[in-house]
Amino acid sequence: MPMPLEGIRVLDWTIWQQGPVAAAMLGDLGAEVIKIEERVGGDPGRGMLRAAGLDLSGRPNFYFEANNRNKKSLTVDLKKPTGVEIVQRLAEHADVFVQNFRKGVAARLGLDAATLRARNPRLIYASATGYGPEGPDSGAPSFDYLGLARSGLMLASGEPDDPPIYTSGGIADQMGATMLAFGVLAALLVRERTGRGQEVDASHLGSMSWLQGLGLAARTMLGRAIPRQSRKYATNPLWNHYRCADDRWLALSMLQPDRYWERFCAVLEIPEAAADPRFKTMLDRMMNAGECIALLDEVGPTQVVGVPVLLSETPGSVRLPAPEFGQHTEEVLTEILGYSWEEIGHLREAEVI
Repeated sequence: MPMPLEGIRVLDWTIWQQGPVAAAMLGDLGAEVIKIEERVGGDPGRGMLRAAGLDLSGRPNFYFEANNRNKKSLTVDLKKPTGVEIVQRLAEHADVFVQNFRKGVAARLGLDAATLRARNPRLIYASATGYGPEGPDSGAPSFDYLGLARSGLMLASGEPDDPPIYTSGGIADQMGATMLAFGVLAALLVRERTGRGQEVDASHLGSMSWLQGLGLAARTMLGRAIPRQSRKYATNPLWNHYRCADDRWLALSMLQPDRYWERFCAVLEIPEAAADPRFKTMLDRMMNAGECIALLDEVGPTQVVGVPVLLSETPGSVRLPAPEFGQHTEEVLTEILGYSWEEIGHLREAEVI
């Protein structure tokens, strides 16, 4: 059975994480993704872990592999007009062009939306940015850390008196990528109806603001954010997390705690707590939250990431590992643009590819 995006070609001119993950998500759904990399060096994500001092010793670079699965790699020197021409010609045969360079970089090279869409009006031009295409910060650089900080998420979790908390794993990059892929899918649907492509932008700041949902809604509508909640005094002790005797943590999420309290106490072998008048009802437990949580704290003991969206008829899949540097350069040039092997030889001699 065909995959959802089978037949869709994506040009992925991105580096690091936010842009590459968006293109990888499209690849997961069946799109042909061609990763365009600088002829010398390529995506800096290829060397990030080594630069951080991690000894891979033959093990895969999980950072690059996770961000670039289901892709082909084309290496080209974009400082040379011939190299830029290759990408412009590829855009004529593509459905989506994804980029995440600072504002103005693409235009200086002739790879901006106006230039590419003039050659292919059906092209969807997607940009992963820090702060969106408009406003005073639209040209400012941004990394995951700033997406977490400026959106306010670093102050949304943790204990009330904790300093701002950083969440590792590139959460802002991942969320920005998810929203960009979402926008591309919407633009592809519109193109089916109108025949025309358009520009799509998803930013760190906008994506992380959306991720906070009710927290930001409270701030805009009530004038104050939802406050941090102390674990030790959670108003519903069964909506909380606890350290077990094996030093692992157990999270509970019971919004109907009175329904579960007696059975919960039986499982934990503390039947006396079920009968304790201080903990009998949700209101009782809320009024005595400190004592209730302290009691539960004393209780004893108690395995690549797949495609995160499931489609019953046309599921996505991981079909290819992240490509070796320039692995598909000849394939792309010969099969898509019709270059002869003699022409490819001349491009290599001129250090274009």
